[in-house]
Amino acid sequence: MRPTPLLLLPVLAAGLAAAEPAPVSLTADRQAHLVAQIADLVRDEYAFPDLAAVAAEGLRRQAGTLVDSGSTDAKAFLARVNGALQALTRDKHLNARIRIPRFDVPTPSLGLHSVTRLEDGLGYLRVDRFFQAEESRAAFDAALDRLAGCRAMVIDLRENRGGGDANALLASYFLARRTLLNRLEWRRQEPMEAWAGPSTRPAFAEIPLYILVGGTTFSAGEALAYALQQQKRAVIVGETTKGGANPNRFFPLDHGLELSVSVGRTVNPLSGTNWEGTGVKPDVAVPAGEALEAVRRLWAGVARR
Repeated sequence: MRPTPLLLLPVLAAGLAAAEPAPVSLTADRQAHLVAQIADLVRDEYAFPDLAAVAAEGLRRQAGTLVDSGSTDAKAFLARVNGALQALTRDKHLNARIRIPRFDVPTPSLGLHSVTRLEDGLGYLRVDRFFQAEESRAAFDAALDRLAGCRAMVIDLRENRGGGDANALLASYFLARRTLLNRLEWRRQEPMEAWAGPSTRPAFAEIPLYILVGGTTFSAGEALAYALQQQKRAVIVGETTKGGANPNRFFPLDHGLELSVSVGRTVNPLSGTNWEGTGVKPDVAVPAGEALEAVRRLWAGVARR
């Protein structure tokens, strides 16, 4: 993630569309050094200073169990460290990984997986990742132009694992007015506000909107679903999402690793809170694999009226 004023939510620490990281071999000394380095970063950068101090101290106390002198396997080391970080904070954006080169380079599709017209005037747009708004605008404009005239819209985020502020851009097409989506409160800089709308294609701001989610929907994907649910602009269908709301930043570590640290907190203007740890709860709860069929049934009932 790049914490710029336009960013709505973080880039997920998953590694979508990124080069496969090179394997890393870690001696016991390197493992011990990394535990200390991670503890310092958590103490200094984590969004919640009190918890940051507790988590950093907890990591240092556990160093003896996190370092394995009999193994140099980086993935096993990372699993131990990340397990400790989760136990200490339960923050899904706080984790270490092998460094992924060129993670933010856009894919040719800009995260758009499919754009389709379904039956009864139902448009379907599947987005598997969000990049930055300005680099995504032309692709989103073209996709929405292809769906012009649809009487209702489905946005499929079931495989969306996060990204940049193109989620706010996508929200804009479906909002009649300029709307505050979220407020971002940072540890080391002034708060920012993420706004969307008004729509450049006003017809889309008036039609029913359904958003499909599942247990792997995360981060910026969750941000879009949560904000439009709170605004009562969309019906959320599927399973409760993964639950990562705190904006993050990647910090380089030694020996080819990097650390994702939540450096801020998202606050929704309507709920006064966010979906961290709880996920976005659907309005219509069905197994994620059945969500599109559930929307078809919902829309068929509406369309017949």
